[in-house]
Amino acid sequence: MKKALFILLFSLLILPVISAEIFIQEQPKPIYNLGDQLSISTKISATKEIYGFFQMHLICLNELPEFYKEYIFLKAGEEKTVSSSIFLFPGTIGSAEGLCKIKASLIDDYTTTNDFIISKLININLSADKKEFKPGQSAIINGQATKPSGSPVNGIVRLSLVSQNIELTDTVQNGNFELNLSFPKNAPAGQQLVSLEVYERDSNGNKTNSGFIDYNVAVEQIPTSLEIFLENDKVEPGTPVKIKAILHDQTGEKIQNNVIITIKNSKGKIIEQMEKVTDEFLEYEIKSDEAPLSLVVYAVSNKLTAERNFEILPKQAIKIEIVDKTLVLTNTGNIAYNKTLLLKVGDEAINIETNIPVGKTWKYAISAPDGEYQIELISNGESILSQNVALTGKVINIKETGGALALVRRPYIWIFVIGIFGFVALMFFKEGYKRIFFGKELKTLKKEKKIDVEHLDKAVVSSKNRAELSLSIKGERQDISAICIKIKNLSEIKANKEHVPVTLKHIIELAEEQKAVIYENGEYLFFFLVPVVTKTFKNEKPAIKLSLGIKEILSHHNKLFQQRIDFGISVNRGAIVAKKEKDALKFMSLGNLITLSKKIASFSNREVMLSQPINEKVMSEVKTELHKGKDFSAYSIKEIRDREENKHFLKDFIRRMESGR
Repeated sequence: MKKALFILLFSLLILPVISAEIFIQEQPKPIYNLGDQLSISTKISATKEIYGFFQMHLICLNELPEFYKEYIFLKAGEEKTVSSSIFLFPGTIGSAEGLCKIKASLIDDYTTTNDFIISKLININLSADKKEFKPGQSAIINGQATKPSGSPVNGIVRLSLVSQNIELTDTVQNGNFELNLSFPKNAPAGQQLVSLEVYERDSNGNKTNSGFIDYNVAVEQIPTSLEIFLENDKVEPGTPVKIKAILHDQTGEKIQNNVIITIKNSKGKIIEQMEKVTDEFLEYEIKSDEAPLSLVVYAVSNKLTAERNFEILPKQAIKIEIVDKTLVLTNTGNIAYNKTLLLKVGDEAINIETNIPVGKTWKYAISAPDGEYQIELISNGESILSQNVALTGKVINIKETGGALALVRRPYIWIFVIGIFGFVALMFFKEGYKRIFFGKELKTLKKEKKIDVEHLDKAVVSSKNRAELSLSIKGERQDISAICIKIKNLSEIKANKEHVPVTLKHIIELAEEQKAVIYENGEYLFFFLVPVVTKTFKNEKPAIKLSLGIKEILSHHNKLFQQRIDFGISVNRGAIVAKKEKDALKFMSLGNLITLSKKIASFSNREVMLSQPINEKVMSEVKTELHKGKDFSAYSIKEIRDREENKHFLKDFIRRMESGR
């Protein structure tokens, strides 16, 4: 009873103290972003005398600790305005976001604000509307970033081009940003995903608000290269050559487009032209009798060009028939058919030497004592015809129906012909005619060494020290020094009948003095210093002296006469197999002695150039300078250590040459 009375009296005393009304004078805005300041104003009106703590809480999914607290004492009828604010940082509000409100309370009296939203979102608006780009092109990406609350963003913008592993970062200032995106030259054609993120950070570096946007840009497919594909770049006559052009984009992918394919011969004449679609074959038929030659394929598409060569191969082919006891051979290839065929008639075998022009037919009449015979024709050990034929005659024989093969079967006719030619040659010799090195006739120069002709299309210098090439000899291996002269304007000076042979005669005299043997190969003239002839193994230095003497003679000629000789001289060292015979030195070249000598002589421009092997031998006595050819090294002579000796050698020979002239 006493306890109940005490409670009643306490209640009557306390109720007047806590009676108050709380009014929200300034409602929050509808939406806020992290980092914004939320301000609120409240008015407390006391109906009775009140005192206690006035508090404000942020309520989202749950109620957070108060962000404002003040002790209030008001008498009845008094009012108080309380203004407060809160900064919406994660450190302040934690993870609170979404729909929220503010609760203002005094003791047991409280009121709440209207609902509002706390957002972490940033809205991104791109200004650029261009969505197609070429590989290698730069694109300006700019735009605006704003918060739903309406305030501009000051933060970071990051762009990612996923397919190319490209990432760009820049700042956003007052809501504006701009990025320069460069597309790689090999960017693949098609749609490319661009991801854009804008975000802000607080003072601790924690990400607060952020926004994302993904959009696609198109990268154009650009033709960058044109390729010509040949199934085979060496084509046999009678088979088609298959050609196609392939157009590639910036990543090497194929592009389908129109292409013009042109085939030209070596003279630039168009022999075929057609428009095709790329990656589609053009078949060009090669006739069976088309002569061996090199053709060029050109392709044009999208302002790109390509070219490639292919060869028509030489082919010896023959059609064989036996018609009415006659062997008929028709050349169906594209070059002269010049194989030796073995014709077997029964147990007898006869060689047939052929040289049938393209498209021509040779016929051979076959005879044998009356009866049926097994006829077999063999080429390179392989049977190419086998047939039973009824033959008539006295003996087994074969003759060309035109009579030319009769010469082969009758050696005495050849003896007669050779005799006639020998007689004619003797008459020419007595009349004092001769052939110079370049194959032109020239009256014999009295008391001067002769320059003869071995055959009509290839002249050979007559010398007591001649070398003759042999493809198979038994002899001694010799390490030699070789001098090679190339006459580069041979066709121009062939007609000169006055001065050129005299100059060559002087060169030969100088070479003979140095015991060099002379070998001619087309427009190249070789002088070999061979130990078996010179009687010494040290021929490198004499070779240098001889080459300089030859250069001096040719240079002297070019100063005196209008018809100049364009020449190159090389000195090389290598091995040959040599056999000294009565009339000449027979030799077989080993390794690349001849080939390298020719290359360096062709490379030389009216000077003496040494190969690497001989340069290594004379480097202590000769100062040289390195020159690089396509696949070889050559050395020009800059200085000779025993200059006085060499000058004396050259002056002595020039003096003798002048007195002889």
